[in-house]
Amino acid sequence: MQKIDRLRFLESSERTLGQAALQWLLADERVASTLPNIYEEAQLLEFAKAPECPPLTSDEMAKIAELYADNFGVEREEPKFKGTMELPAPAEAVAS
Repeated sequence: MQKIDRLRFLESSERTLGQAALQWLLADERVASTLPNIYEEAQLLEFAKAPECPPLTSDEMAKIAELYADNFGVEREEPKFKGTMELPAPAEAVAS
């Protein structure tokens, strides 16, 4: 939530944060399309209007890049999930 709050400068009366996010994604030449999670009709309409919103400026893009490079000014935390990505230790290593 802290990271999202730091991006609120992208919102205006003419553009929502969701619309700005879609514009940011599509500004990358490697991205051809997006598939956002849509939970209600209002979101569908909001996202469909993203191309009609004022485009992100070069200053806004630069500010986003700065925030991203600094993890949005938020202290990094260890992932909070069950399990691990590590392989289990061999049985003989556990027995000794």
